[in-house]
Amino acid sequence: MRPEEVRGGETVTLTGRHLGESGRLEVDGVALDSAALREWSPSRIVFTMPRELPSGMVRVRTEGGLSNALFLINREDIPRLDRQNRLRVALITPRQAGPGDMVTLQGDGFGPRTARSLLEFRSLPGEASPGEASPGEESGREEIFTFGGDQWWIVSWSDRVIRFVVPQELPPGELGLFINGQPGEVSLEVSAPGARLEEGEPREYLLRQRVDFPDSPGPAVLLIPRIPSAPGQVLREEVSLLGTDEGGHSPATWAVLPVFKPREEDSQGDQPDRDLSPDQKDQPEKPRPMVVERVDRLERRSQRWDITASPGRALLEDAGFRRAFRPFLADQEDLPVSAPAIQQIRSRVINLRNPPVPNARRIHQEVLRLLTPDREGTWSWEEALEGEGAAPGAYADLTAALLRSAGIPSRRSWGVLLKDTGETVDHVWVEAFIPRAGWIPLDTALGSGMYGSDPGEGEFSRVLSFYGESLESATFGALDDRRIALRVEGVPDSRRFPQGALLEGPRGFSGGALRLELPPGETIEGDSGQEPVLWHRPDLQN
Repeated sequence: MRPEEVRGGETVTLTGRHLGESGRLEVDGVALDSAALREWSPSRIVFTMPRELPSGMVRVRTEGGLSNALFLINREDIPRLDRQNRLRVALITPRQAGPGDMVTLQGDGFGPRTARSLLEFRSLPGEASPGEASPGEESGREEIFTFGGDQWWIVSWSDRVIRFVVPQELPPGELGLFINGQPGEVSLEVSAPGARLEEGEPREYLLRQRVDFPDSPGPAVLLIPRIPSAPGQVLREEVSLLGTDEGGHSPATWAVLPVFKPREEDSQGDQPDRDLSPDQKDQPEKPRPMVVERVDRLERRSQRWDITASPGRALLEDAGFRRAFRPFLADQEDLPVSAPAIQQIRSRVINLRNPPVPNARRIHQEVLRLLTPDREGTWSWEEALEGEGAAPGAYADLTAALLRSAGIPSRRSWGVLLKDTGETVDHVWVEAFIPRAGWIPLDTALGSGMYGSDPGEGEFSRVLSFYGESLESATFGALDDRRIALRVEGVPDSRRFPQGALLEGPRGFSGGALRLELPPGETIEGDSGQEPVLWHRPDLQN
């Protein structure tokens, strides 16, 4: 980095490797606007130092990961060491906030934002909101809610300022604040959410994710979906692992190296030599199959939301809110919010002056009206709008894009539904963020009758029985417990080998959440006449 000391408005040049063609440049934990970036190439980045930014660490974030940090000094903000390893929170604003509200912490000693950064909220006994049980009251112990610094709702983190959106996971009441394990000596009063949640009894599952390799894939790393903690879903423990834990897991995946398939699974390996002819014994030994298999124990609860608040549009239009929820409002390749077809539907059926709840309900109804369900149909919302039968992915993509076009943050969950027989099918559903309430589910694919509409009949009768007779309306704000989310949109998932090969499962198949990556220059070749990778559908037992 040259120079290492600048004033606001002066130019800084970074040189390095694998910087990509674009990404996110941070100074003191704050991302620079595109206007400050003058040049970006795989080996060089040139930017103008914003006048308002303090001295701090400079980092580059790309699809390939996070760079090392270099310290840049703003000559108008020379750091002074007033205390060593001392945390001080001077101000928290506002003191009271609900889900989706922006909170700012000001002070010093927060440290840089790293993979080990921690933001904790701890219950204060006897400080629950009126009518609410104090967290941990039944157990008589302190309740602790710990979050890593890589959470999407932490908007910015520097040594002196942290900005975050109140996450849905926090219970109402007075919560003490801790940063990297040190007490902040301040508390945040979390308002009761504007929605009542009714949860069912926990249903326990064993989830098996498996990939077979007839031949060795070489120096490959399999990235298995890290079971997300989603509304109504909690990962309990790893039960077993066939594979070598490669370490360096990302927030979205576990990294595992394939191992040789156990002999008891390999029927060819069980044949004794006496069963082979002399000619067969002289044959070159066949490649020994390899495997990765992980089994996890997790818990799922059904959920029904009763939205009691009627938040207006003011928070949706707030600049801080839109910045925090930018990943869930983005116009992206697979969710082209600005596409003419999306904008035409939005302008025809949505009044942007209306509050988010009626707009979200209207979008749910409109998607059901526009598309024709077909489990084996297209996953393209554009083709579905032209009359082709729509698979779950088309329903989810159209729903999420319309929500974003109305200014409502949305995210998709990819996973599986459980048949009455115990088999799984691939499924996608959507959640919309309603200010002061939280993430509210919308399952338009299920609401379309794609899996049947009679709760007493068919191979999904147990799923449908949760929703009752009014399937179309009941799939807004409710989610059954006979499904597992394998991936939730918005969780960062960096490439392990940015310049290497990437192989994903088939589109529209839940194995698509599995990724196989190889270093640059490596390829996968099948020498046995079989497919080089055999993706297995996730297996559920309960």
